[in-house]
Amino acid sequence: MNRLYMVESSPTNTGTLADHRLPARASEIGPIAAAVAAKLGVQGATDNGDSTDTDRRAWIAAIAEDLTANRGRCVIVPGDYASSEVHTLAHAMNEWLGNLGSTVVLAEPVEERPEDESQSMRQLVQDMAAGDVDLLLIRFSLSAGRL
Repeated sequence: MNRLYMVESSPTNTGTLADHRLPARASEIGPIAAAVAAKLGVQGATDNGDSTDTDRRAWIAAIAEDLTANRGRCVIVPGDYASSEVHTLAHAMNEWLGNLGSTVVLAEPVEERPEDESQSMRQLVQDMAAGDVDLLLIRFSLSAGRL
């Protein structure tokens, strides 16, 4: 049987479908991920004990227990806009749980034209300064309240 646990700072469609949803401030997502990793026993992960909320501590213990019971058959997915800390913790937890190569398959990033983005930006600035750019269109995407 599948179960979906969700920690999120604002309601999402996925969160409404979760079996267990933990609402949290965006600033609390990293510490919660660290607490779950520490509870799992991931090397180097520490729980700073910020949360004195007994319901939250019980939620962290329950998810760690469920993940441990389903090693190699579960997956931890950080959100697209999660911090690099949360992405690192998610990867470490997936590795510790034996999910790599099982429920998690690592692949090379897919880019239509891989390039050094810093160099590309420098070239654009040079082209603009030289008057070689007649029109520049920039597309902004609003997603989860971020630019």
